[in-house]
Amino acid sequence: MPSSNGFDGQPHRRHKPGLEDYLKAIEMDVIYGRGIGDTLFCRMADGGEIEVLDLVGGYGTMLLGHHHPRVIAAATEFLTSSAANHVQGSIRLGANQLANALAARMDRDFCLVLANSGTEAIEAALKHALLETGGRTFIAVEGGFHGKTLGALRVTSNPQFRVPFGDAEPNIIHLPPNDVRQLESILSEVNDPAGFIFEPIQGEAGVRPLSAEFAQAAARWCAKRRVPMIADECQTGLGRTGRFLASESLGVTPDYVLLSKALGGGIAKISALLIDRRRYRPDFDLIHSSTFADDEFSSAIALRVLQLIDDDALASCRSKGSFLLEQLQLLKQRYPSVIADVRGRGLMIGVELQRPEESAGFVLNHLADRGLLGPLVASYLLNEHRVRVAPTLSNSMTLRIQPSLFIRDDQLRSAVDAMTEVCQRLDARDVAGLSRMLTRTTISHASIPPAPRSSVGVFHYHSSQQIRRAVVKRSQPDESRHVAWIFHLIDQSDLNHLDSGLQSFSDESRKNYCDRWGLFAEPIVMDSIEVRSSSGEFVTLSPILLPVTSEWMLKNARGKLARAPQLVQRAVDVAESIGCGVVALGQFTSIVTRCGATLNLSNRKMRVTSGSSYTVALVDQAVRAQLTQRDWDPADLVLGVLGAAGDIAGTCASVLGPYFKRSILVGSGRIGSFERLQSVAGRVPRATVATDPRQLEQANVIVCATNSASALIGPECLCSDAIVCDASVPKSMSPGIAEQMPSVTFCPGAVVQLPHRERIDIPGFPLPPGYTYGCMAEGLLLGLEGVQPGRWGGRSSPNQVSIMTQIAARHGFRVAGSAVDWRPAEPT
Repeated sequence: MPSSNGFDGQPHRRHKPGLEDYLKAIEMDVIYGRGIGDTLFCRMADGGEIEVLDLVGGYGTMLLGHHHPRVIAAATEFLTSSAANHVQGSIRLGANQLANALAARMDRDFCLVLANSGTEAIEAALKHALLETGGRTFIAVEGGFHGKTLGALRVTSNPQFRVPFGDAEPNIIHLPPNDVRQLESILSEVNDPAGFIFEPIQGEAGVRPLSAEFAQAAARWCAKRRVPMIADECQTGLGRTGRFLASESLGVTPDYVLLSKALGGGIAKISALLIDRRRYRPDFDLIHSSTFADDEFSSAIALRVLQLIDDDALASCRSKGSFLLEQLQLLKQRYPSVIADVRGRGLMIGVELQRPEESAGFVLNHLADRGLLGPLVASYLLNEHRVRVAPTLSNSMTLRIQPSLFIRDDQLRSAVDAMTEVCQRLDARDVAGLSRMLTRTTISHASIPPAPRSSVGVFHYHSSQQIRRAVVKRSQPDESRHVAWIFHLIDQSDLNHLDSGLQSFSDESRKNYCDRWGLFAEPIVMDSIEVRSSSGEFVTLSPILLPVTSEWMLKNARGKLARAPQLVQRAVDVAESIGCGVVALGQFTSIVTRCGATLNLSNRKMRVTSGSSYTVALVDQAVRAQLTQRDWDPADLVLGVLGAAGDIAGTCASVLGPYFKRSILVGSGRIGSFERLQSVAGRVPRATVATDPRQLEQANVIVCATNSASALIGPECLCSDAIVCDASVPKSMSPGIAEQMPSVTFCPGAVVQLPHRERIDIPGFPLPPGYTYGCMAEGLLLGLEGVQPGRWGGRSSPNQVSIMTQIAARHGFRVAGSAVDWRPAEPT
C-alpha cells in the first residue's frame, strides 16, 4: 500500500511521535479518512481512497461497525434537539434510563456508575470494593489487562475523597489462569480480601479464555469470604462473544460487571460499572464523581446500542464467529509450523503465530525476538491484501480479529484467503516476500524503543543459521579471559550472509530494508571461539553483531536520537551479562562512541578498547615490510595519509611520518575535521594538509584509515607503483582498482595472523581462516594479558602503539603478509 501519511513536517511530530515512528517503520503509517461498516477508506496523497477490511474494530469498540445508521440517527437526533448535556448536580434522566435498560437486559437489580473509559470504570470498581469490604487485597489473574492509570487518588489533596479508600496502596495478588489447585491454595492464605477481578477472555494477553472450572472456584471463594467478584467485560461484554456477557458462558454471576468499548457505538466515550444493589454503598455517590460521566449524549447513544444488540444480533455473532473459528482452525491444521493456536468465542478471536523454526533464518527469528513478527504480518496483510489486523498488546505473536456483528460473509472469506496466503509465505520462509513493503522507500528518522534486556539474542551459525533469544551462561570464572568483539555489517550486501532469503532484493531495496532494520536492531551474540597464544594460554572470544551497516552507523552517530552509540552501549551491556571482562570495539563502533569515551562503564569490571593502537601497529609493520621488500628508503619517499584527522590515520602519520621525506595529510575539510588535520600536521615533520584525495598521486606510500561508508580512492589518486595499505572497513579503495592498476601493491591494512590459525566463524567474515582484524586482536591480547578493568588508553598514541607491538610479539600475533586474500568473501 503506498504511503499516505505525508508526515514529514515537524507539526505532525507533536502527537505521539513515538507511535508515529513505530508505524512508519513497519509501513503502517496510514490515514483513514472514512469508515462504513467493516470498511475503512485509506486516504492517499493524490486525494484518492483505498478500501481496507477492518478486522481490528477499534479494539472492540466497533461491535456495530463504523457509522451504523441507527447510531448516527440517535446522535443526530440528540445534537439537533437542544437537549441539555452536562448538568451536574441534577437528576440525570438519560443515565437513569440506561441503568434501567441494562438491569432489564441482564435481569438483575444493579446500581449504575458511569464513567468515560474502561480504565475509569475499573478505578471505580476497585474504590467501591475497598469501601464496601474494608479489605486491602485484590486477587487478579496473570495476563489480565485492566487499564493504564497510575493512581490519581494518591495525589489528590482533599482527604474527604482520599481517606475513605485508605491511604495505603491496596495489595495485589496475581494468580496463574486456569490453575484451580493453585487458586485454592493461594486464596486460602488471604487475610484481608477486597475482591476478585477477572476477564472472562483475556484479550490483550492473546485472547485467552478462562475455564469455567477456574471461574466457578473463584466465585465460590468470593461467596464464602463475602467479597465481590468483579467481571471486567469491557471488551467481552455486550454480545462480542455471542452472549450478552461472556461470564454467562462460565456459569458465574459476578457481583460487579464492567462494560465499555462497544457501549458507545463507536462515537461516544462511555463505560459502566454495575454493582449488585445489595452491595452498593450510597455514600459512594458523594465521594466518587467524574466531570464528563452521566452525560445525556453518551447515555442516548448507549441506549440505542442496547436496542441493536438483540437476540438476532447475538445469534449472528455466534454464527459468523463459528464460521471464522472453523476456517482458521482448518488453517492451523494445514500449517502447524505457522499457527500455534486459534482461540476465542464469537467475534473475538486470536490467531497465535508459531515461533519460527530454527532453520527459518536470521530475519524471521530476530523479528520474533523483537516482538515484531506479528506486526510484520499485520503490515503485510494491510499492504498486500488491504486487510487490517493488529497484534494484542501483551502478546505480539497473537493477531486479534474483532469485526462487527454485521460483517458480510464475503468479507470473512476474504480475511481467510489473506491469512492463507500469509501462512503459505511463512511456511515457505519467504522473508523477502513477507517484508517487501519495507523495501520500497527509505525513512529519514524514527525512534524505536530497545528490546527488553531480560535475555540475550544468540545466533548459532553452524547449527542452521538461527537466532534464538536465551539466557547465556557465563563461559568461565576468569572474566578477563572472556573477550567480546562488537562489530556491524559492512554494507547491505552482508545481509545475505545472515539470511539468504534476502538475495532476491535489489541493492536499492536492500539498502532501504537496512534503514528500517536498523530501527529495530539489537545486539546478537555469535558462536564463541577459543583463541590461543603461542605460549598456550587462551581466551574465549564472543563476537557481538550489531545487525546494521557502516552507513547506518555513521548516519545515526550524532544528533538528537544518536541511535548508534545507544546500540553500542546495549552491546556492552550484553557483553557484561555473558561474563566478558574485555570488550573490543570494532569498525565504526569506536568512532560513534569517540573511542569508547561516551560509554557508561561505571562500576563495571571490564576493560574496553577501541582497537586503534594495535591497528596502527599493524599498519606500521605492513608498510615497513613492503619498504624492506622493495629496498626503498622512506627518506626518499612521500607518505600520503587519507583520513589523517581521525584517530587511527592521525597516529599512523605520527608514527610513520618522521621517517619520510615529506607527508601529505588528507582530510575531509569539514569544520572541526580540518582543525584536527592541522593539529596532526603540527606533530609530523615536513607535513602538508589537503582536502582533495587526488593529491595522493604524489605519494609513494599511502595509508588509508577513514570513517567513510563509501570508497574515496580511484585510479586517478594513485601513482603507478605506489604501496597502498588500506585499514578502512569498508575499504577506501574503489572496487576493481587492483585489477585496473596491477603495478600498485595493495597490502592488508590492520590484518593479523593468529598464532594457531583459528577460524573466525562469523557469517560473511571477509578474511580467510587464521586471520582477523587488529581491533579484534587488540581485545584478544588484552585478555591474554589479564589486564585490569578500565579503558585502554582511549585514543591511540605512539606510546600505546609501542606497547601493543610488544604484547603482540609476546603472544605470537604478527602482521599478515601481502599474499592474504583480504577481499570480502562472496555471499553464502
